[in-house]
Amino acid sequence: QRHPEMAPQLNRAFLVPALESKLQAVELALRQKPGFESFASSYSHIAQILTWSREDGVSEAQKLLEQVRLHCLAMVGSPNAGSSDDFFSLMLSHRRPPAAASLGLGALEALGSLDRLRKCTEIGLERNEHSKACALLRELPLNLRLLSIELIAARHSGAAACPVCESALPAEPEQLIAHMWAHESGMWEEGVDLVSYTTKGKPFCVSGSMLGHYFDAHGCNRWLHRRAERRKEGKLDQDIESLVDPFRTAHTSRGDGFELHLCRLLESDGLPAGWESQLGLESAPAQAGRLRFVSEAAFDALPHDQRKGVGKLVDLKQKAKAQCGCSACSGLSNAIAACNMRGVYRRISEEALQCEGGVPTVLYQLMITPPPSLGSTDIALSYGYLDYVVLMPAGESVRCTIIDAKATDRVKLGAKVQIAYYSIVLRTIASSKMVVFARQNRGLPPICMSSVGGVWLYGQDVPVPFTLPELERMVQDFLQSKLREFLNAESHKTGFEAQEWELRPGCLGCEYLKDCRSEAQRTRKVGPLLGLTRSRQLELERTVPQMRGRPADALGELGQAAAKPQEDSRVRRLFSRHLRIQYDGAHTPIPLGCTGDGRPYVSPRLAALGGGVPCLNGQPSLTLPATEDTAIHLALLTDPLKRRLYAWAMRARPDAIGFSGCVDADAVGDEHYSTQESEFVKRLDETLSAVDARTTAIYLAERHEHDALMRTLMAGAMRLGQDMPSDLAAHPERCLRCLLLLIALPEMVRLPQQPDLGAARPAGSVVPSVCVLLADEALRMVSLPTAGPWRFDDQCGGLIAGWSTDPAPPTAELIYAAWRHRRTLGAPAVRLMLMRRLDTGTMLLSVLRRLCASHSRSKTALLPNSAPKLPRSSIQLEMQPEMSKLAFVALLEAHTQHRTIVSLRAAPLEERLARRRGKTTLLRLDSVTGEADGGGPVEVHFTALSELMEELAVGVGGKEWLLSPRSDLGLVDVMRWDDLSVRDRPPHGKLSVSQAELPSSHVLLAQVQKLCMEDNTVSLRVQCSAAQDDVVVDITRLKLAPGAEYVLQPRFVDFTTAKVVERLRDDSRLATQHGDPLSLQLLRYTCRVGKLTPTPPAPTVPVDVLGAFPMTRSQQAIYDRVCSSILTLTWGPPGSGKTHFLSTAICRLMVASIREQQPMRVLVTACTHSALNHLLTKIARMLKASGLLDGATGTAVPVFKLGHSSGPIEVGCDVRIKKQQGEDAQRFRVLALNENGEARVRRIDNGGAGAECSLLVQNLVRVNEYVDRASNAALKELRCPQVVVGTTVFQMRRIHEKLVKGNMLTADDADLGYFDLLVVDEASQMQLPQMLLPLHLLRARPPPGSPADAGGGRLVVVGDTRQMGPILQNDFPADAQLCTGSPPPHWSILRWLWVRTCSDAPILQHMLQENHRMTANLAWFTENVLGYDGYRACSDCNCRCHRAHPECIVPLLEMSRAGGHGRPLQGTPLVAEALRPEHTFVLIELEARPERADAIEDEAALVADLVLGYLEGRGNGDEDSVFVVTPHHTQRIAVLGRLAQRGVRTDQVCVDTVEKMQGQERDLVVVCYGGLVDLDEPGELDFAYSRERLNTAITRAKKKCVLVCSLEVLEPTLAACETAERQTGFELLRRISVHCPQVADHGCVRLRQGATAPPAAPEDSQETIMSQTQGGPARRASQLSLAVASQQDDSDETDDDERGGGVAGSPLRRLASSLMPPLPAVGTHLPLATRTEGAGGGDLARIVDSQETQVDSMELSLVYDNAIQNSDGRDAQMTQLVGQAVHEDVPGLHMTSPDEAVPATHSTAGTPRRGDGQNPATPPQRGNHPDSYHSGVPPLPPRMHAAAASSSRQPLTARPAFETESTPKRKWDLPPSLKPGGRGRNAR
Repeated sequence: QRHPEMAPQLNRAFLVPALESKLQAVELALRQKPGFESFASSYSHIAQILTWSREDGVSEAQKLLEQVRLHCLAMVGSPNAGSSDDFFSLMLSHRRPPAAASLGLGALEALGSLDRLRKCTEIGLERNEHSKACALLRELPLNLRLLSIELIAARHSGAAACPVCESALPAEPEQLIAHMWAHESGMWEEGVDLVSYTTKGKPFCVSGSMLGHYFDAHGCNRWLHRRAERRKEGKLDQDIESLVDPFRTAHTSRGDGFELHLCRLLESDGLPAGWESQLGLESAPAQAGRLRFVSEAAFDALPHDQRKGVGKLVDLKQKAKAQCGCSACSGLSNAIAACNMRGVYRRISEEALQCEGGVPTVLYQLMITPPPSLGSTDIALSYGYLDYVVLMPAGESVRCTIIDAKATDRVKLGAKVQIAYYSIVLRTIASSKMVVFARQNRGLPPICMSSVGGVWLYGQDVPVPFTLPELERMVQDFLQSKLREFLNAESHKTGFEAQEWELRPGCLGCEYLKDCRSEAQRTRKVGPLLGLTRSRQLELERTVPQMRGRPADALGELGQAAAKPQEDSRVRRLFSRHLRIQYDGAHTPIPLGCTGDGRPYVSPRLAALGGGVPCLNGQPSLTLPATEDTAIHLALLTDPLKRRLYAWAMRARPDAIGFSGCVDADAVGDEHYSTQESEFVKRLDETLSAVDARTTAIYLAERHEHDALMRTLMAGAMRLGQDMPSDLAAHPERCLRCLLLLIALPEMVRLPQQPDLGAARPAGSVVPSVCVLLADEALRMVSLPTAGPWRFDDQCGGLIAGWSTDPAPPTAELIYAAWRHRRTLGAPAVRLMLMRRLDTGTMLLSVLRRLCASHSRSKTALLPNSAPKLPRSSIQLEMQPEMSKLAFVALLEAHTQHRTIVSLRAAPLEERLARRRGKTTLLRLDSVTGEADGGGPVEVHFTALSELMEELAVGVGGKEWLLSPRSDLGLVDVMRWDDLSVRDRPPHGKLSVSQAELPSSHVLLAQVQKLCMEDNTVSLRVQCSAAQDDVVVDITRLKLAPGAEYVLQPRFVDFTTAKVVERLRDDSRLATQHGDPLSLQLLRYTCRVGKLTPTPPAPTVPVDVLGAFPMTRSQQAIYDRVCSSILTLTWGPPGSGKTHFLSTAICRLMVASIREQQPMRVLVTACTHSALNHLLTKIARMLKASGLLDGATGTAVPVFKLGHSSGPIEVGCDVRIKKQQGEDAQRFRVLALNENGEARVRRIDNGGAGAECSLLVQNLVRVNEYVDRASNAALKELRCPQVVVGTTVFQMRRIHEKLVKGNMLTADDADLGYFDLLVVDEASQMQLPQMLLPLHLLRARPPPGSPADAGGGRLVVVGDTRQMGPILQNDFPADAQLCTGSPPPHWSILRWLWVRTCSDAPILQHMLQENHRMTANLAWFTENVLGYDGYRACSDCNCRCHRAHPECIVPLLEMSRAGGHGRPLQGTPLVAEALRPEHTFVLIELEARPERADAIEDEAALVADLVLGYLEGRGNGDEDSVFVVTPHHTQRIAVLGRLAQRGVRTDQVCVDTVEKMQGQERDLVVVCYGGLVDLDEPGELDFAYSRERLNTAITRAKKKCVLVCSLEVLEPTLAACETAERQTGFELLRRISVHCPQVADHGCVRLRQGATAPPAAPEDSQETIMSQTQGGPARRASQLSLAVASQQDDSDETDDDERGGGVAGSPLRRLASSLMPPLPAVGTHLPLATRTEGAGGGDLARIVDSQETQVDSMELSLVYDNAIQNSDGRDAQMTQLVGQAVHEDVPGLHMTSPDEAVPATHSTAGTPRRGDGQNPATPPQRGNHPDSYHSGVPPLPPRMHAAAASSSRQPLTARPAFETESTPKRKWDLPPSLKPGGRGRNAR
């Protein structure tokens, strides 16, 4: 009685059904007796009862229960109460009746909320007098029930306001709950209906927040229908979502005062100047200073001279309350009774838009009412409230920016959509006549909407900006088209049940999930039951014959089809993926278990749905261990507001050590979160240190808990070395120690942080991770009888007895609600629920193990592994903080790669084959060359039964593949294969691992010898036997049998991580012994070190050397900086000549140093051999060609590469036989390569020049112009005072060893370095830890006696941050810091140094500004479309690198062997138009194909036509090879197959991924984006819309780039803008699409498959085309301007017939001349209103004349539309006359609406959008045109303006009549306003 709060604790702890009643009896008895507090000591006994009862049965639990009974008897003072059963029977009689259960309040009672309410207020809701309140309470979600009870308690203690409407809450519980229920149901209303004229009678009402939630829910039409449907006709509509959502979810942003906090932040700190420009890495840094916003009164009180840097904050909500005058708003008893808050609010908001903006202003809570024009006849758009509207004066306009406050941890798509919607509405309101007139009268500039929006996240001091134009266009298209398709009067009649719907992972948080699941079970729909997306369901219906036509019993038909053998691989993969079916070698389904009635099943998914019980999937798990010595269960929950740990619990078995912690909900400051995180990490560190080398597993319930664990540890570890409070000083070290224990198994990498275990690893224990996610394991191993995707509580409900009946299960959502509603529950209840969550994890683990033990397939153990061991003793950190962080990044990446490879081996074979990046191949053995038992390697030949991936590199990959039979034995052995034991052995060479070293198993190491894509065959080199003591013995259990099937899959190889970590350890040791080495100095003091003067000074370059090695202006500027600074960062855009610049600079320094007898040792490095080989070749070639090292100097500079990788064998390169060395080696030149791995070569050495023969590629090695040196033969060259050494970053230790061995470095001066210049090429691809490998070889200190600002050698870092960067496997904290104030450690070298040195950008950062690669048009495209500002063609900069051309420019394609007018001899008209030389960038839009395979085949066929057409028509100056860039392997295989069918040789085309082609170039590059149709696949959107991937692909071209793209990629859903990275890539693709009009301009053209190519520009000469692009980004005149110019050159009296032309006397000419006045002057760009009245008809005739029956569709659209506009209501027969005239003049053309001929353009009103302060007679400014959706996009040409303006009026447009079969041909398709009976302009 004295401690009633303990009762719920005991009640909720006992979950075992067999003991529940007895333990409740104990609780009830003790509540009535004294001494209750002493019973807390027996809580651990009760926990032990529960644990043992699950593991050892009830008998052991009964023993402990008897001990508890005796303990209870002693406490209550009863000496004897008979037997145990009698005692508990006596206690059961005292149980209170469950009165609340009948009222549906069981969950509230179980949580203890009703007890807390009764204690605080003496109000018992379960009493009969509150039946109405309980009835309403049952209708609310659980979170809202808790909130209602919390508000009752708050109201009882005093006055309280509603968190939604902020009105005073009623005192009675019934009235208060009814008030909240009215808000939730949307039935609450107040005031006068002021907006009924816009909403009355419409069945749907949509708000901005509804749209945001709709897109966050991945576009569920059914959800939006139910939310938007009005429950009563004519009901007052409001933004219900924006008001109710904050208290529907547990974290109440308004309740926490988040927005008020931001208002205070605006007043104290303000907004940083230029925050809107921080959209990416290359954006200009924010300007210094911040702009504060104070209240209106404070601003008015400031003197005018003190208002600089100060704006005003207008709180519109408070102003509306002050002017309303009602009691609720003013709080006065004598106030006006009626509340007119909404009307006052609306009026004040309108006044704010009319009179604010003269000074910087922030409007807080601006109310906007969408005009009726934005809605539809059936949809009303609700008014809403904008959190912050920033008005900033900007010249002749006021820039308006919308900022939305979101109490989340990231910018979600819904927030972006909401802001885009508000921007559309606010633009319409700001451009209305009322607002414009009011502002003009007040002398205020007009409001211009910003192209940037912002989301202010919780805990951030500045909003996160993002671009709006593309989002606005897509949102408006959605409002005007798709939304009206499924929300209309018809759908209102049929109801939401008729909407298309699906069950997908995004539905797990939906409040309607239960209803949808029930309907799926009732209707037996296959898609929702299996959780298929709509596209996957259609694919299943198209692929499976039984599913076509949607049979009545679709599930039964599917089950019958699943039980049959399947020869079709596509069907097998679909069934394996969605139905969990496994197949044997005969493609017959394998029985995986038996149902409850004993029947075997092949599909566990269908068996579970049919039988209603869980079924095993038969898939082994490598992560879930069968046994462990120590099991650590964790429960970690994160506050979504701050993304910090708010509650945690931990329990270690078998010791049953338990800990828990929770942040007090009343104190949620950062220090409280830090305290809890520190306490958790401390307990975890102690627990891990106490395991004493036992096998250990860490169990977590869900993935978000694992993410919280890694995020907490990483965030703490990244603070290592920073200033911390004394109580948290040890926290970073503990975090890093725990991380290294969890992610880096001791066998992977040896670290000083990882002592040797001293014991061998047990056989068969291959566990890729110590952490086990129970929900993921259950999802992988068990199918549940529940429809759709599964949550954690679904898994617990299906596997744990009694879970479904628990009224308050310990889910993460319910625990968070309990924590947030502190008046209801609070931290004590959270701790108890956390312990219950740990119990749940224990029970789920026990159930999974019990199910796996009962698996019938005994050959394949479902849990083959035991838990791994952890080190014996605690780990002591020995590295510097920065080095420890870098070591962690390297270790985590290696660990993740290993885990990914190993985990995939346990997946079903069909699933592994279907993985695009899985690299698993199914093979059938054809023959064996050699004797398998002969003691040596043999060559085996296979036929691939699945797709061959290009990772099967011939002869290069080495022994990095595993070959196993397709059997249970092979599966078991490959799962047990220990990659870590040989992970550091290279795949080839002397140190490679041999089969004889490995244990005998059914797994063979395989090396790919030969690969033929044509017949899908592959040859492997394996070894099955070996000679031991002169006896041949078998070294493997695998027997090679022809006809048998085998599985080829990769093994984990990592021989670089150890080198990186060893270097970090050495640098840490040097820092301890000799002070900070250069690496630590550069990381900590980047700018200060970079600005030091290198020593010795750079040598003076003589005039003859300058002439031999010339440079452009930007190159010379960078070279001067190299000579004068330690650090030089160089940004080299594609084609800027990075390699040429580096070679020229090195050659200058080398020759000048030789002449001044000054040492100059250069070390060149890169992360790839290709980049390094290219640079070294260039250096050697330039030194040799200069001739400056011959004659008097007699000096030759050694240029050599350390290592054996001399480069790939290519056509045209020189080669020798591997066995031959020195001068006697025979040299050959490669003439051709074939598919059989042979090279056709010609001998070029003196001994046999001219002889041709064929040699195997694997026996050849490339001969380069530089020297290849092995590490043991490079000592002589290293001693030279002038030398150029090249090697990859992983060979630096060998160089260091040679320097020490040759006494060029000693142990004492090991930190001083040796080289004078270090060049890091392709630094954008290199990770930061890798740079430290070569950095220690650079001279770090100046000679004694040098000045104070002197340094050592020079460091040059070169790359392009917009091209492909390092590929990371993990998501690292975005706010992590390597050093104080530095970027995170996982960035690339160039990006990290670039951001780190922003404060000294003019000194340390430089850009190569000349484009040496591309034609003038492509150079313009790169500068203006790709966004490389200031990057121009080299010919514009007086560069003569292309002096072979008369104008020193990159020439266009010649295509001299083509037919007339530059058209190839063969090929379709589409290919002919695409290959026209003047079209330098071509975008080809493919027809939509629903099947991915069909889309890939269409794309491959088109690419083959393009390649063949180019090769047949190319000129002598065109290259004889083509690049084809394919993102996916399936696309590459399809293209290679098509090319082989066309007879294209492999040396004529290179088909590969972007990663393999970076740094290369070709005349013609074809980029394949047409096969990217599975955009709903996980990760596919991020892959498709990667800016770096697209940018790298299209910039490989020198003369022409063809981008093949599908309409699905060009016009995706709004999900393409979900993340900042994805949106950046999509906007780049969109800019490319916009700048490729259907009439070529600047060489850019857009073509469409299935239609004739659009009319091209006149046949200009190459010189004319080039001259038109000189002078920067000025666009070439359109053909319309050319036609007008020709019209003005003629005299006015000249008759049309006298000018000649093919259609001079045609009806079109006569009609156009009589109807239309002449066009305005050349170059005049008129707005739409002016242009429609001034277009003439004579110019149309001239257009037809000049084009010779080729009519520009866009110009004809403009002229024809103007004719109709100027008819001014004349007879509608004129419309038909014009159309007939067009049809007669231009045969083969038909008329259609412009949206079929030109891209859809964005227009929010009937007039085009204007720029800031734009004059009606001036053209739209850059970035302000509707088609220019980015600030960096130049204006469109005049014809695009005409098309954009005319598209909003729906004119008629001429288009060639090449149609697809799916598109009907029609000559006329008039809008309703233009059909007979319409009345011209008025009808329009």
